Amino acid sequence: MKTITKSFYYLIKQRPKKVVCSGGFLAIPVIICARILAIPVELFELNVQPGRATNFLSSWSIKILTCFDQTQEYIPKKKCIKSSYPIRFFGADAQMSQKEALHAIGFSNQRKTLVVLGGSQGSLEVNSLIKQWIIQHPHLHNHIQIVHQTGRQDPFNWQTFYAQHNMPAKVFSFSHKMAVYYAAADLIICRSGAGTLFEILFFGKQCITIPLQIDENNHQMANALAMHEEYGNRFTVISTEQLKHSKQRLYTSIIKHLDLDYTQSKPSPFIPHEL
Repeated sequence: MKTITKSFYYLIKQRPKKVVCSGGFLAIPVIICARILAIPVELFELNVQPGRATNFLSSWSIKILTCFDQTQEYIPKKKCIKSSYPIRFFGADAQMSQKEALHAIGFSNQRKTLVVLGGSQGSLEVNSLIKQWIIQHPHLHNHIQIVHQTGRQDPFNWQTFYAQHNMPAKVFSFSHKMAVYYAAADLIICRSGAGTLFEILFFGKQCITIPLQIDENNHQMANALAMHEEYGNRFTVISTEQLKHSKQRLYTSIIKHLDLDYTQSKPSPFIPHEL
């Protein structure tokens, strides 16, 4: 009741021309109040599969902006309008060359650059897979440099780990410098949040995506498969179920994407350089 009262107060005070909502249960009282006050409501669904809040609110909206064509299978098609994902980067960010980005990081252009993104919360599963791959392939250590978003929940000392394996690395849980890291990448390994996938597409990078799969929500798999369907040359999807049977599928895919079997040049010395 308190939320509804506050929603009425601010909507009457500000009197917006419309209310745009991207889902979430906290938005429901605001949308209901907006409709009572005859303020038009637009929904912006960022994933392929809408959440329960978006499904509930779809009948209250005048239109639904969608980033994936497949979203029309879940909500009223007549209300759907295809829209670009609201990328946080600008055109100038995508124009940065890989050579410029590597120089800014302090990485060599003689090594392959792997970018691992687990999100700000991190992915212990993805982190573990990368650790095993590095340990099992010592002959590749001199040919790789890594940008690794480990997340806040992983206590492992990744910087020391990479140093012990002679691998230049930038390790962080969160960074405002993501544009330069994207630009530097030869390959990105990540989960399948819509934002991450569209950012990878924006920078035109190759990606191996491992969707987070939980019983109550499988929207990341839907995102990954939709990207693979439309941009199959850029997005390789490997499920958690496939990895349970064989992690080698992922390891072989990394080596193939980075063309590491054919890397003959000696890597340049790593000179740390702060962004």
